[in-house]
Amino acid sequence: ANRARSAFFRAVVIANQAEITPITQISYGVGGRQGVPERRLSASSSMTGWLGGFFVSIVLILLVLVPVLLNRQADDVRHEIDNFGQPATLMIGEIQAALSHELSGIIGFQASGEEKYTRLYQEQKEFVLEKLDHLDRLTPNLGRSVELTADEVRLGIERWHRVVDPDGLVTNRRSPEEFRRLLYARDFVHEAAHQAASTFNQQVEVWREGKRRTMDRSHRNGATLAAR
Repeated sequence: ANRARSAFFRAVVIANQAEITPITQISYGVGGRQGVPERRLSASSSMTGWLGGFFVSIVLILLVLVPVLLNRQADDVRHEIDNFGQPATLMIGEIQAALSHELSGIIGFQASGEEKYTRLYQEQKEFVLEKLDHLDRLTPNLGRSVELTADEVRLGIERWHRVVDPDGLVTNRRSPEEFRRLLYARDFVHEAAHQAASTFNQQVEVWREGKRRTMDRSHRNGATLAAR
């Protein structure tokens, strides 16, 4: 940037010198006839000098301004990653953990009949639904494909809750044989919700990787221009 400013000032000085150089001689042709005034040629040269200086100035200004804009673009991309991508990854991990805790609550209640497992299931269910609401506010910033997958996550989890709650698996104890049958018939729904969450996590990581490449490219181009 310092070299660019020095070159800019040199260009302006050269242009000014070209304009103010006094040329008063007038040439005469054969037979004493007056030739083309050299002052007119001087004005043309001055105009050319100013145009050249103006062009150089524009180029130097761009060499200073473009790296700044590229760095600002990189900062904006980093902001997107930090405020949308990373929280989404953390939330989906928390949702998957809570789904596993829900299943633990169901199995614990059926094994012991203790109400603490009923509370565990309800607390984890409320936690999951709360995180899904937060996720809904983030996903519009992550692209349409991620947003659609988030919808699949919500549908999968709601379906899991619909098959668990009506059967009273955390309120009514069943015989071991009946519980195994009910759980076996519903386990694939729980697994589908987990799988949707895993797919969401993969898509968010793809989005983050793309943003990181954009950020690195902006930094690299800005550094290259600043070094010229």
